[in-house]
Amino acid sequence: MLRFAVRRIMLMIPVLFGLSVLLFAWLRALPGDPARALLGEKATPEAIARINEQYGFDQPLLQQYVTYVGQLVRGDFGSSPRTGEPVLPPPSNSPSRPCCSRSWWAFRWATWPPSAPAACSTP
Repeated sequence: MLRFAVRRIMLMIPVLFGLSVLLFAWLRALPGDPARALLGEKATPEAIARINEQYGFDQPLLQQYVTYVGQLVRGDFGSSPRTGEPVLPPPSNSPSRPCCSRSWWAFRWATWPPSAPAACSTP
């Protein structure tokens, strides 16, 4: 069973890498300027420059990708440009219910058939 779990986790690495490259390339291939899309058509050049600097759109593509992957690995999915709130709330690893942590569920879903224990419900 341990070999199976390790093999599944090792196979996830190239799949996740490929997905990150495809998603990044797809988002950068969309027509238009991301800063102008965030600010609207009546955006001033100063506001566009500020958004480009804030989100790193003024960096080279390789640097943008490295920053993107680094944030994904850390679990930092950024904040909403409309509300300013984090896209995902910080994970809560309650010691009283360790089986409900996101990392445990992600590992369980990736390595075993999905079946939830009856004693543990997610909030």
